[in-house]
Amino acid sequence: MFKWSDKKIEWYERALKESNFAARLADALEPFLTPGESVCELGCGTGYLSLELARRGFSVMAVEADKNAASCLRAKVDQMKFQGQIGMYVDSGSKSPNGSVAVYQGDWKEILGSPRWDTIIMCFAGDFRHELPLYLKSCRGKLLLVTTEPKDDQEGITGKSAGFRYRLKESETRKLLDEQGAAYTITKASLELGQPFVDMEEAREYHDAYSVPEEQYNHNLKKMVMSGNPFFPYYLPNHKELKIYQIFAKGRSGIAGQRGNPDFAEQH
Repeated sequence: MFKWSDKKIEWYERALKESNFAARLADALEPFLTPGESVCELGCGTGYLSLELARRGFSVMAVEADKNAASCLRAKVDQMKFQGQIGMYVDSGSKSPNGSVAVYQGDWKEILGSPRWDTIIMCFAGDFRHELPLYLKSCRGKLLLVTTEPKDDQEGITGKSAGFRYRLKESETRKLLDEQGAAYTITKASLELGQPFVDMEEAREYHDAYSVPEEQYNHNLKKMVMSGNPFFPYYLPNHKELKIYQIFAKGRSGIAGQRGNPDFAEQH
């Protein structure tokens, strides 16, 4: 399980704010959602996507195992409720001018197993290889899996992180889904989620916190650019080539949930 320290939360929130990643990711996923659906995001981290979907009127159950990340999300939910940006959570699901977020902190498996939500979303989280049947059993409609392809070296910014071992190549994912007899689509999207830094000393601290190998650190230094932002003048680009798998639960097939095409879709 990924451990969210206060510093990692600070860096991630900064990257999200500077890149507008949350809104762009929601833009890519919203075509797969329809008004009135109930949504659950597993492994939501600090909740950037859950909050963005709530801003668009959806009621979202945000599930996170890490206490620090869940606490950060709860604080943001309370602030948004106070400001009137979102309302109270409705478990049955709704889409209205005021969406909502409920935060569940704990083991995902404690609330999975029955078809409670229409759509489950997983972004760069979870062991898809061994738990696909559980995820599909827990949604009435579909699972949206957002992932990136594993690379042999210079993986993203932090190299082969803890989540790296859970990622599959597209051919491996296809094989797994075909073995399960699942109907699915694959959609591609390109988004940027780089990391801004105050100075090079902070950049070193960041890489040390993530236990980035020295070779990867030196590789990243060559990519560093000056952003023009007086508060965070150093910027480490991180272009993400995403694949969005829309996987239909048993008994559900077709492409009914997809109302648009963020980039490119292939149906199976």
